[in-house]
Amino acid sequence: MLNFLQILTALLISVAMAMALAHALEFPGKMRLTKEAYFATQSIYYPGFTVGGGKSEARSQNTASLSPPPSPLVRRGSRAASSPPPP
Repeated sequence: MLNFLQILTALLISVAMAMALAHALEFPGKMRLTKEAYFATQSIYYPGFTVGGGKSEARSQNTASLSPPPSPLVRRGSRAASSPPPP
């Protein structure tokens, strides 16, 4: 279950990051448009970025809060975790 949450979280974060990157990459093209064309284009694209980016960002935060944080002190397979305590 933990692996599933980690994969789901990474997937949702990548969708949110892709939306932010696409939004940033389209900016130079929008700057070449006239004022009327810019507002017409903005009304077409804005709902898609809201649905894709906003909701996936919120969902990724929710799934990240469900998985426990990794422990920095004990790692699986390390000698420090399996060796007996010093006398």
